[in-house]
Amino acid sequence: MTTVRRLRPGEWRRARALRLRALADAPGAFASTPAREQELDEDAWRARLAGAWFVAERDGRAVGLACGIPEPDDPAGRHLVGMWVEPAERGHGVADDLVDAVLGWARDDGAVRIALWVVDGNPRARRCYERRGFTPTGERQPLPSDPSVTESRMTRGLGPFAATDVDDAGVATLTITGAKSANVLSSPVVADLLHVVRRWADRDDLRALVLRGTGDAAFVAGADVGEMAELDPGTAAVFIDRLRRLCEAVRLFPVPVVARLPGWTLGAGLELAMCADLRVAADDARLGMPEVAVGIPSVIHAALLPRLVGHGRASRMLLTGTPVDAGTALAWGLVDDVVPLGALDERVEGHARHFAGLGRAVLVQQKRLLRAWEGVPVADAARASVAEFADAFTTDAPRTAMRRFLDRERPQA
Repeated sequence: MTTVRRLRPGEWRRARALRLRALADAPGAFASTPAREQELDEDAWRARLAGAWFVAERDGRAVGLACGIPEPDDPAGRHLVGMWVEPAERGHGVADDLVDAVLGWARDDGAVRIALWVVDGNPRARRCYERRGFTPTGERQPLPSDPSVTESRMTRGLGPFAATDVDDAGVATLTITGAKSANVLSSPVVADLLHVVRRWADRDDLRALVLRGTGDAAFVAGADVGEMAELDPGTAAVFIDRLRRLCEAVRLFPVPVVARLPGWTLGAGLELAMCADLRVAADDARLGMPEVAVGIPSVIHAALLPRLVGHGRASRMLLTGTPVDAGTALAWGLVDDVVPLGALDERVEGHARHFAGLGRAVLVQQKRLLRAWEGVPVADAARASVAEFADAFTTDAPRTAMRRFLDRERPQA
């Protein structure tokens, strides 16, 4: 498993060594040179690391580097520089993860666009940036370290593809926005959603998360078929693993997640919805897993489908690709609530507000137990939950809630 994290100023020696490795591996790909980098002293490197330098690590070993800097003369712009991945790790998604880290930093830093220069004659790097939503501007210039080589400028907006809101009760709403029609999940959209979900998972003021698309035509009508049509085995693994990480981040989100499902919920959209704790559908909803119709199997969190509806019904949905209507989905347990479209927002908000009125600590515990119980024998699950029960009493929350309950139950004189 590869992880990406931001380097601290105190890690300047590691950053310097990694930067020199990159320049030694690909001296014609960077604006700087090994000689220039070796001349920089500790103060210069510490100053550099006050910016946004990110390292990719596998088993504690650095395998990639990327940096985000302010765009000169553009307060709303940022620039991606210094991108490098160790040769043995290329084609395994490390570059995509590094780009996503810089994009997340730029977004959090208030930028609305980001640019980069890619060396001409490096189609692999160019394809990586195109997957992340960058497009060429047509500008070209000589590479500063070698004027005989040219490089091209690429840019992308920072969306966001994920619109966010948190109300006073601690209910967070994450809306998929700007994602083509029917909220389809392309790689840039998935990256934005994953960034927000992971960032919000660390907040202790949230009580519930509402997950929704823009409009009422669909929650999510699947992954971006246009993007998938251009995949090869290597890029396909990167594409689907990023979607897996988004679904898993939603499934493991510490507080309850409510999915709002109008219209179509298909393929990757249904996988994402199944990772929520409650699925509230409009009566016009249609839910399905149509991947077989475009020559691919349903994978990753489609594995949740047999657990929700049973093996036979899951087989029917997965092998035929035929969607089911809202009434059938409710009868099968695929959704938890069905209401007229005009009442959908009110019902979703009602569920979220109910969660917000409960104690956050106990909801976090209960979700953790639910996930821990998956795939283990009942006896083991029961034994492991003893400690969770005892931990609940480390605060006064259970006693306070129980006293309120007892006071309510006592007969009035």
